[in-house]
Amino acid sequence: FEQNDDDGDDDDNNDGDILCFLPTENDVEDAVAMAETALSAPSARPRTKPAVCLPLHASLPSRLRSQPFLPRTPEELRTKSRRIVFAAETSVAVPNASHVVDSGFVKTPFFDPSSGCRRSVVHPVCRTDADRRAKRAGNVRRGKCYRLYSEEYLRHSMVETAMSAPEIRRCDLTEAILTVKALGVNNA
Repeated sequence: FEQNDDDGDDDDNNDGDILCFLPTENDVEDAVAMAETALSAPSARPRTKPAVCLPLHASLPSRLRSQPFLPRTPEELRTKSRRIVFAAETSVAVPNASHVVDSGFVKTPFFDPSSGCRRSVVHPVCRTDADRRAKRAGNVRRGKCYRLYSEEYLRHSMVETAMSAPEIRRCDLTEAILTVKALGVNNA
């Protein structure tokens, strides 16, 4: 899938950052470790552009979570490094991303009122989310989306829109209700 028209000039294919959508925080941390290992291997040095691997997920401290959105460091500018952002988010826009890698999966949290437990389920993304992810490539320049699933699956098997319940029906509202009650709101 190519997000924007390509005039055959491969120079833009070597520029821009890479945004990888993964379903879980563990997947992000594993991918960052694997990418850093692969990029630091002696055999990778002569043929790869310098790169900085950045995780992005909700459990990170805000300082690290904001790093993909900040201007490049002087070292990144000096070495002309590419940023590779591994995100456990449904859809996030990262500045300068010209390549998107879509795993095709997303983690959805939900609350099971019968057991009183919060759980997360990893499941395939819907076509709407897949298209939204693809549009993250090429916000600044021509971009490409690399999907880790077949075009056949995208066109014929992927569901059109998310079939999960609305978030308000998937969340534990106990804390919100207690906060509203503590503020003195009575809805009797």
